[in-house]
Amino acid sequence: EIEWENLELPGQGLSDIMKKYQPQIDAIPEGDPAENAVLEKMQAELNSAPVNPALNGKKIRIPGFISPLEVDEAKGMVKEFLLVPYFGACIHVPPPPLNQTLLVKPQEGKSIGMERMYEPVWVYGTIVTEQIHTDLAEAGYQIRDARVEIYQDEEPQAAAPN
Repeated sequence: EIEWENLELPGQGLSDIMKKYQPQIDAIPEGDPAENAVLEKMQAELNSAPVNPALNGKKIRIPGFISPLEVDEAKGMVKEFLLVPYFGACIHVPPPPLNQTLLVKPQEGKSIGMERMYEPVWVYGTIVTEQIHTDLAEAGYQIRDARVEIYQDEEPQAAAPN
């Protein structure tokens, strides 16, 4: 099992890049055109954030959220998607960095139904450090022949005191 931070290299992660640009963003008055220039520069850096080459070829399990790329309407299944660390990424908010985006191609019959694609999931498979362009975002990793399951927290819940 890996955490999202394992996908980043030290000093090259989302929080590192955000910290670098936050003082500039804070110094610009809201609505100033200079704000867009800074945000574009920050997004370009996020889109080129390096992947962790040590993960290439490793069997992993990672939790995340689905941003669908391709669905099988007839079967009602998600066929291909981006796995991202937070809900709504690539759709309602700017995409996460390249090193926080995984292109997932599930095994036949090992995906989830479209009616559940807004729930968190576990993805199991072999990770490949190969950048790919999609219509939604750049992905720094791929998992082909993945198994996808609805997220279940395995930690036993503590009994509520009486």
